[in-house]
Amino acid sequence: MPCFFDKDNFEKKTDMKKIYATLLLLIGLTQYSNAQWPHVGTSGLAVNTSFGIYSSDLLVISPNEIYVAAFQMNNGQGEKSLKVMKYDGTNWVSMGEVIADYTIGTIIMRKAPDGSIYLAYSKLNPQSNIYELMLMKYEGNKWQNIAPFINLPSSISYFDFVIDNNNVPIILGSKSFVIDLSRVSKFENNAWVHTTIPNSAGTVFNINTCTITPNNDLIYVWQKTQFVNGALVSLVYLDTLSGSTFTTGTENITGKLSSLNQIVKDSSNNITILNTEYIPSNYVLTQFKNVNGTWSTSKSDTVAEILLMNFTVGGSGQILCTNSSNKIYNTSNFSSPIYTQTTPASSVYKVRLLGSKVYALINDGVIVGDLSNNPNGINSNKLTGVSLYPNPSSDIVSLKGIDEQEVESLKVFNIIGEEVKQLSASNTIDIQELNSGIYILEITSKSGQVGRVKFIKE
Repeated sequence: MPCFFDKDNFEKKTDMKKIYATLLLLIGLTQYSNAQWPHVGTSGLAVNTSFGIYSSDLLVISPNEIYVAAFQMNNGQGEKSLKVMKYDGTNWVSMGEVIADYTIGTIIMRKAPDGSIYLAYSKLNPQSNIYELMLMKYEGNKWQNIAPFINLPSSISYFDFVIDNNNVPIILGSKSFVIDLSRVSKFENNAWVHTTIPNSAGTVFNINTCTITPNNDLIYVWQKTQFVNGALVSLVYLDTLSGSTFTTGTENITGKLSSLNQIVKDSSNNITILNTEYIPSNYVLTQFKNVNGTWSTSKSDTVAEILLMNFTVGGSGQILCTNSSNKIYNTSNFSSPIYTQTTPASSVYKVRLLGSKVYALINDGVIVGDLSNNPNGINSNKLTGVSLYPNPSSDIVSLKGIDEQEVESLKVFNIIGEEVKQLSASNTIDIQELNSGIYILEITSKSGQVGRVKFIKE
């Protein structure tokens, strides 16, 4: 079998790896390695979703109860399918698959208070070019279609899905016709009950645009475009549906025309509205947080990446999100991601926060990290205060900041991240055999902490 080697492309990729590694050195190695994000169960859970962030979902109930759903263009038998897997604390087990006649857009899983697992997804009808929403329930060890489909706006696959405190599934964003007002659709007594949202023509509701309160009210966020002081702006509304009664208000929040909104609710039932605003070549995230009826506003620095609607909030109120490709950020600081997916090169499809644990869905499974007290970081069990002296050096360097008896292992990596040498546990290190250049010494302590120090071999 012939082998084709693209020398130019290989050199370009190698140069990029060198540039990336150099940047890591210059910023003080704030990235955390993939080894600090172990896979949940096994890394053999193949997701391989073709449509990224919207065509998959990650539902984390507990460390021993995790669900993954993903649309795949080919299930190995030439069929489009929606595959669902469950982690039971030991293994990933299949919950079956839904054979899809058409392309699937948004996928959302929910667990009801009574323990039932629901799956809502949108599929494109090629005849009408309109997305139809399907509602499934896991019963008798298989997925059952429990409701007639309902239409979504035109060729838009977005919606939101929650289950109220009485186990009633609720869809936000359905429409009877393309140009109609948006609706709240509740599936009660084996039938859809629709409530039209006033003045909502042209509105698109997305993932994380609604939530259920302890009083069983539905709260949702959306925008209305209006002229304010002669300027065209979007006023952000936070509406409440209590039974069949709407209460609406602008909350004195003004968003940008090209912005996207989501809503998250922490364990204290405090609401935060997240407004992603596009400015030329960059994005800005504005957070409007309501604590005990009082709104506060915070705005991020510009971020040269698209921040998609994939936010998650923890009990402490920390909010994480993914970007359009392979990073996870804490929204309090976009200067450095807390995770970057590099191997295999793929997107971070979903992120979920459960206590201090951060779960992320990537191409080959689910990984987990641990938030530390550092608001911008993942608990990497980081070893701090270590250094090498002299640095630069041509022969012998001494490790400072850790007792020799506490050193478990020492490894040396080159500028592109390749391991070049393993050393015996010692505070005196011989580097004479290394070629001249920049290296990274990785120190692992007997307590499992990991530290890294840059050094230069002359």
